[in-house]
Amino acid sequence: DCGGDAYLTHLLTNIPTAHNVEAYAKIVQGNAARRMLLQLAEETKHMALNTNISVTELIASVGDAVDKTAAQLLTPEIAPIGAYLNALLDKIESASNPNSQTKPIPSGLPVLDTIIAGYQRKKVVMVAGRTHNGKSTLAYSSALACAKMGKSVAIYNTADGDFESVLLSFLAIESGVSTLAMSNGVTPLQYQAIVGAAGRLAQLRIFIKSDKNLTPRGLYMHARAIQFVHGLDIIFVDYVQAMAGAPGQKEYERNNYIATALNTIADKLNVVMVEMAQINRAGANGVPNVSHIEGSGKYEQFAAVVIIAYKESLYKPDAPADRISFLVQKNRLSGRTGTAHARMNLETTALTDWDGE
Repeated sequence: DCGGDAYLTHLLTNIPTAHNVEAYAKIVQGNAARRMLLQLAEETKHMALNTNISVTELIASVGDAVDKTAAQLLTPEIAPIGAYLNALLDKIESASNPNSQTKPIPSGLPVLDTIIAGYQRKKVVMVAGRTHNGKSTLAYSSALACAKMGKSVAIYNTADGDFESVLLSFLAIESGVSTLAMSNGVTPLQYQAIVGAAGRLAQLRIFIKSDKNLTPRGLYMHARAIQFVHGLDIIFVDYVQAMAGAPGQKEYERNNYIATALNTIADKLNVVMVEMAQINRAGANGVPNVSHIEGSGKYEQFAAVVIIAYKESLYKPDAPADRISFLVQKNRLSGRTGTAHARMNLETTALTDWDGE
């Protein structure tokens, strides 16, 4: 018996890719440096054992050899800026290409992108909120918008493990027919809209995995397989605190493990990692902030951008029922913070920029 899932997983996770070429080059360079130092140590050993060489001569010879080796190893690090400018110009030119992988990925909400400047590869974006405040709404609307731009999107639903609910959410956004209507019965006209939406969605590269026991390792293996076959640009996790950790971990250890692992996955796969997070009970009153995120220490540490989803009408009856506010409270990328208001279709949960008062 050869092959099987274990062997395929081994291949997927160990075959080098162009995304990691810089890291591989550094490994090769580091190994070469170590070989040079080992050779120097061997030569020093032979000279030290030669009693015909005086200690003074030995120290002088070893010193010269060390200086020569150091000069060879450090040459790339002490090159003038001209040695780096060509590579930098190539990077700038590449970023101007609409299909460049260094170009930010729009979130689907222009008003939000004016603050965060889009999603950046290798970076973690955290969207936190209380239940029913709009974090999953942003995840699905944003995922659909990214897929329509030609991006490959992976969605990991760890909250309830219900695959069908995710599909229904996409169908509602795309068709304009609510999930409630789809569950209770639709009109012929609505069914026609749903069929059309299903046909359009089928053309998109959206990959869904619903698993209440998903671990970071399980996510990585699944995402790596997607990338190997279809390419992968952005990952959405809804939500991070519901993920499983290693056996026997305490709560804070589990949160630290998940936060660290997801950050590593984003870097290794060269993708955007958008993490939905739950607000703890301490943030149940008033407008929540970063400190109210469950297990916030490590999650906040690795997040380049932290967005708080807040539906004011749940706490103030006179606030617009269809408005969701996204409060950008941390932004290491552009430095900008602020609030982006979005209009949520109360039937389908589709999001658009807010144009009301």
